[in-house]
Amino acid sequence: MKSIAAIAAIAGAAAAASAGSTVDIMIDIDTFDALGAPGNIVESFDLNAAAGFGSGNQVVVTGIGWDLIVEAFDPSWLSEARLNFGDADNYVLADSLTLTPSGTTAPGIEPSSSPVQVFADLALPNIVLSQGNLRVEGFESFVDALAPNGNISGTLTIQATFVPAPGAAALLGMGGLVATRRRRA
Repeated sequence: MKSIAAIAAIAGAAAAASAGSTVDIMIDIDTFDALGAPGNIVESFDLNAAAGFGSGNQVVVTGIGWDLIVEAFDPSWLSEARLNFGDADNYVLADSLTLTPSGTTAPGIEPSSSPVQVFADLALPNIVLSQGNLRVEGFESFVDALAPNGNISGTLTIQATFVPAPGAAALLGMGGLVATRRRRA
């Protein structure tokens, strides 16, 4: 019976420590070539630090919202400017997600905004960040001779769940056991 209580206390502490929240990050990324091209701008954002959590926690991104300005230089189209999101520490293209913030088939400047789009509602998988570092790459869906082809700037709102590292969860669980033991005494 004590072992079940210990497992429940550890699981309960880990669940309580997992925190879902939103984090705003600012971007200003020029777009150049196709996804993965060596000249593309890739930025990494530590979501743990941005949310005020310790480093190294796993983060599960469950949705993205945006308030952006998209600019495409003639002859590029606004709809060609894209952002790709993935795990900065273990980037795998198949596990990433791409955002096309504009559908306009012309050059120019256009604001683009959306409340947080929850991936589950769109039948998209969550993005799992092993250490909490989000990779954002600006790219173009059509490659032409321009350099850069455009720019995407503004605020991304990242909806995420922060999962404590296993060592931290175990310590929280031990704290729960001590608290339970003290109540009984």
